[in-house]
Amino acid sequence: MVEQGQVEEEEIKKALLEASENGRIRCPQCLEIARRFQVKGTVVGRLCNELKLKICGCQLGCFK
Repeated sequence: MVEQGQVEEEEIKKALLEASENGRIRCPQCLEIARRFQVKGTVVGRLCNELKLKICGCQLGCFK
């Protein structure tokens, strides 16, 4: 049996992969996905790491 959290994380991963291009995804896209799924940005960040997606265009200037 698959737990609810696992299903949601798989849906978030799918959205991240769809929004990414060449292994990169922009920060505003990550934040929009977090809002859409009503999760913290840190959850999306962790999933980006798991998917080996590089975050670029950081709104805080952390990632270029």
